Amino acid sequence: MEYTDYTLHGSNVLVLGFGRCGKILADKLKGLNANVFCEARKEKDLACIKALGYNVVELKNMADVLNDMDVIFSTIPTQILDEEKLKLLK
Repeated sequence: MEYTDYTLHGSNVLVLGFGRCGKILADKLKGLNANVFCEARKEKDLACIKALGYNVVELKNMADVLNDMDVIFSTIPTQILDEEKLKLLK
């Protein structure tokens, strides 16, 4: 973060994956007053994301929000941001 021109406060941040790490990370980012978007595949995780007050991003619709994100955190142990999706980033 020291190499960016902005802070997390007020930034659009995307957390990929809503498992143990993703849940804790989203909570910490919300505490820093970031605009938190969370991605998940499972319906129960999507419901939990919404209930906790985060913005819901379904995996199948992730490409629609990538250009709006300032920072992306991936907690998924596999690559899901392929070359096509990376081209959509700012």
